[in-house]
Amino acid sequence: MKQITEWEILTPSGWSNFSGINKIEKSEYCELILSDKTSLKCSLNHRIKIEDRSFVYARDSILNQKLFMNNKILKKNLLNEKIFLFDLLDVTKNDEYYTNNVVSHNCAFISEMEDIWVSAQPTLSTGGDCIVLSTPCGVGNWFHKQYTDAELGLQTQIGGKIIGFNPMKLHWSMHPERDERWAENERKKIGPKAFFQEHDANFLQSGNNVIDMQDILWYEQHPSITEGKDITECPYVREPLEKTGYDKGLWIWRHPDYTKQYIVSADVARGDGSDFSACQVIDSVSYEQVAEYKGRTPTDIFGHLLVQIAVQYNNALLVVENNGPGWATLQKIIDLNYSNLYWSDKTHTFVDSNLTQKTHDPWDTSKKNVVPGFTTSSKTRPVIVAHMEEDVRNHEFIFHSKRLSTEFQTYVFVNGRPDHLQGYNDDLIMSLCIGMYVRNTSLKIFSNNNEVQKSLINGMMFNPTPYEYGIIKQKNPEEIPEQFKMRVGRQIEDLRWLIT
Repeated sequence: MKQITEWEILTPSGWSNFSGINKIEKSEYCELILSDKTSLKCSLNHRIKIEDRSFVYARDSILNQKLFMNNKILKKNLLNEKIFLFDLLDVTKNDEYYTNNVVSHNCAFISEMEDIWVSAQPTLSTGGDCIVLSTPCGVGNWFHKQYTDAELGLQTQIGGKIIGFNPMKLHWSMHPERDERWAENERKKIGPKAFFQEHDANFLQSGNNVIDMQDILWYEQHPSITEGKDITECPYVREPLEKTGYDKGLWIWRHPDYTKQYIVSADVARGDGSDFSACQVIDSVSYEQVAEYKGRTPTDIFGHLLVQIAVQYNNALLVVENNGPGWATLQKIIDLNYSNLYWSDKTHTFVDSNLTQKTHDPWDTSKKNVVPGFTTSSKTRPVIVAHMEEDVRNHEFIFHSKRLSTEFQTYVFVNGRPDHLQGYNDDLIMSLCIGMYVRNTSLKIFSNNNEVQKSLINGMMFNPTPYEYGIIKQKNPEEIPEQFKMRVGRQIEDLRWLIT
C-alpha cells in the first residue's frame, strides 16, 4: 500500500507516517471509560499499552489498570452490537499511536483476504506477479497457510500457469544496526508476544493459543529415552515406533506392558465429514501417551477398532464420548460385550470419582440413570480443557505425537471459547482431554494402589518379563518357585499370573 505523506499520526516516538486507515464492521466490541473522562471503543483483540510498556488485549484489561501516560481504566463494557471501527495501517514508528490519550498498537490486517485472493487469480494467471508482506499473527490464517505451503514447495495451477510463492523471512537480526541489546530493550517496551510477531517472524508465538507455544516447543525439543532395540536420546515429540492399522492411522510409541493399567479415550466422528474419529491410549501411572489413532472411520468399524486397542492394552478402561455419532460406536462396543467400558451417571453434570460408575452391566435395569460413555457439554468442556492445559503447561503429562502438536498450534480462543481454527480440527485434543480428566478423577486412587502392587512384585524372586496377555509362558516345572506351584491333573500350573 502506498505510504500516506500528507498526514501523520502522533506516537510516543513523535509524529509518524502511516499507509492508510482500515474500516471494519464488528458485531461486538469493548468500551473503556478512562480516568481523564475520555473513552475508547475498540475490538476485543485491540492492543493497548499499559504502565510497564507492554501491550494487553482490550478484552483482558482490568479495572483500575494503569495505562501508559498514567491514565486508568475506570469501567469496561463488553457490548454485543454492530459497530464500525477504524485502525491505522503500517505506522512507521514502532507500530503504535495515540487514540484518545491511549497508546494503541497497529494491529489491523486486510479483512476478507481469501475473497481478495480468489479475485486476483485471473490477473495472476495471465502473467501478473504478487508480493505479499506481513508480520505473523498466529497460525491458521490466510498468510500463515500461504507461507507454510510455500515452504513445503506447494504450488497451484491456474489456467496454464503454475502459481507459487517464494518464501522469505526477514528476522530482526538481519538489520545491521540491531543486536541482542536492542532486542532486549524492545521486548521490554512492547512485550514478548508482540516482539515475536513484529520482529522475530514467528508464527507460533504470535497467536492467541490455548496451549502456550513455549510449552509445545518444550515437548518438541526436550530430550527423552526411546523404547526399542536402539536406545537413543531424542525429543518427546517424535516418530512412532510403529504405524499400523488398515489405514496406518494407529501410531504406537510404547507397546503394552501387562503389569500396567491403561485408558483408551475416544472422540467419534461420522466417518464421512471433515472431522476425524480419534483415540488416545494413556498409561494411567506414568501419565504418558503410548498410542494414538486418527482416521475417517465408520462408527461401527471404529467400535471394533477401539475394542481391539483396549484388549491389546491390558483390557484398558474404554472411555468414549457419547455425543452424536458416539452412541453408534458405544452400541457396537456393548454388542461386542466389552466389559471395561466407562459409564457415567447422567444426573450429575461433572465427573466425580465417588459418583461415576466405571463399569456397568448393560442388561442391569436397576440403575436407570447410568449411561455409557462420557458427555461433553457446554459445562463440562471448559473444565476438561482447563485440566488438559494445566497438565501440559506444567509438563506433568508426556505426549509424543506430532499430529497432536500440530492440532495444539491451531487450537485457539475464539470469542473467549477454546476451539480449532476454521479449516482445522481438534479431534485428538478432545479425545485427550476426556482421557486425562477421567484419569485424574475416577482413577485418582489407582496410582496409590499401583505403588503397593509394584512393591509386592519387586519383592518377589522372579522376573515378570515372560508374561504375554496376562498369562505366563509355559516353563520347565523346575523353574517355578514352590510357593507358586499348583498340580492340576498331571500338569504343574504356575500361579504367578494371578498377581500381574
